[in-house]
Amino acid sequence: MIAGRTAVDLGWGSISVLTYTPDDDPRADVLLLHGGGLDNAWLSWSGLGPVLAGSGYRVFAPDHPGYGLSPAAPWLATQERLVAHIEDLIAALGLERPVLGGLSLGGGMALGHALTPEADLAGLLLFGSYGLSDRLYTGPAESLAQRLTYWSVRTGLLAAAQRGTARSRRALAMSLSGNGLVSDPRRLTPELRTGIAEEGARPHAFEAFAQWQRDQIGPRGLRTDYTAALGASTSRR
Repeated sequence: MIAGRTAVDLGWGSISVLTYTPDDDPRADVLLLHGGGLDNAWLSWSGLGPVLAGSGYRVFAPDHPGYGLSPAAPWLATQERLVAHIEDLIAALGLERPVLGGLSLGGGMALGHALTPEADLAGLLLFGSYGLSDRLYTGPAESLAQRLTYWSVRTGLLAAAQRGTARSRRALAMSLSGNGLVSDPRRLTPELRTGIAEEGARPHAFEAFAQWQRDQIGPRGLRTDYTAALGASTSRR
């Protein structure tokens, strides 16, 4: 297995793509999309990528525009534009019928692309995917919590809080220990902690994610919910 990085030109700029190549001819290509917030390709896929390559798959894991080693795009990171970005990326990589996988925000991007007429995929892998609900919260305080979240997004308070947490080693350590994102504490290695801290310390950390949050978080719920389209797609088949 060979691990590396490559720069992929998309016309407006080049993004960085983490690659894992099997020793023999690949069985198939897998394109993996990381989540939003404090994330990048290495943080999400440095564990799974080598495993897939060891099983014979060629893996591509891009840093989304404005994350990791990829520069910010000249366009706003709306849900629709990020979905269109995946079509551009597949074409630029020269992939034919890849398996497309995504985590959280990346899952919503993968799902959105899979539902377009242009999509030609061998499979779809979704991990805690965005786009499968129209709400952030449930319960008696749902409406209040949604409005407060919307207000914090629109005022920039949420993005400022996220940046503050990411740039404080102590606050970040407390957040990682208590938010359940890493189910097995043994996997939260010093190397991973350092990688998370480095992502949070980037000058433009959270900017692309804040754009997406402003696009998607409304006063009464989430703007994108693909469940109806999924049902229609399933019934047609």
